Amino acid sequence: MANETTTTTVTELVNSEWIRPVINHAAKAKAVVARYALQLDLRGKATSTAALPQEVSDVGTPANYDATEGTDLSNIAFETTEATVSSQEYGILRRVTDDAVEDNIMGMGLYGYIVDSGAEDMAIVLDDDAGSLLDAFATTVGATTVDLSLANLAQAMISLRNNEMPAPGGAVYVLGQAQAGDYETALLASTGTQLARYAVKGPEDNGLNGSLGTWMNAEVWVSSLTDTANAAADITGALFLRGDEGRNPRSAALAVVTSREIRPEIERSAKGRGADVVITQRKGVAEAIDLSGVSITTDA
Repeated sequence: MANETTTTTVTELVNSEWIRPVINHAAKAKAVVARYALQLDLRGKATSTAALPQEVSDVGTPANYDATEGTDLSNIAFETTEATVSSQEYGILRRVTDDAVEDNIMGMGLYGYIVDSGAEDMAIVLDDDAGSLLDAFATTVGATTVDLSLANLAQAMISLRNNEMPAPGGAVYVLGQAQAGDYETALLASTGTQLARYAVKGPEDNGLNGSLGTWMNAEVWVSSLTDTANAAADITGALFLRGDEGRNPRSAALAVVTSREIRPEIERSAKGRGADVVITQRKGVAEAIDLSGVSITTDA
């Protein structure tokens, strides 16, 4: 098999000098979007697809509710529609030779690091799929090849409010990297009141972990996994209703289904003198309610 993990690929872990027994992090995207989706567990349900029924509103036609004394009411059918979200399989295989395990300073601990790294990767690939949904909401703000402004963020909140989806659990902004830079630049140029609030953010909200604090009482996050638009001239983000931790269980914008949680397995190959480290999961993400989100498209 090609691309095995050998003493050559992990040569930095094989003694020819003293080696610090820790493997430093690689630069990886941060998983941000999927954590704010409604989480649905399909394990034991004998299906890989979840259907999310939604009421079709009749209130948009007030005349349907007009009544006249002495006259029977007209019958109005109660209608529903639905969104569906299906699991797909993600996986990674790393074949590790016996020599690589026997000669590296971590020994069998190398397996543990490979599993932890693979689990991070599983979260990232799911979030990449979630990030691709942020430009799909029918309600949009922003302008092509124009930098994001605080007015864009305010308009996104106004537009989401005007969509009138119940939102007791609040909303969250997820911005692309260029948008996040525009946002912070705009904050620095804004009024003293807003700048003061920005300056007193906690150390966890300095952007290095993806959090940019709050705006209009909604958390703001940056992700490198949002999509580009208009032949890569623009970048997309969104404001959407949260579904995490029981928030907005009937109006969350996105939904994640789980058919198999992250599963690490190690399979020994005596003939190959090594072992296959396999990490898989079966999850999926999709838009649950279109009116629960607002796409933000601005200059990349």
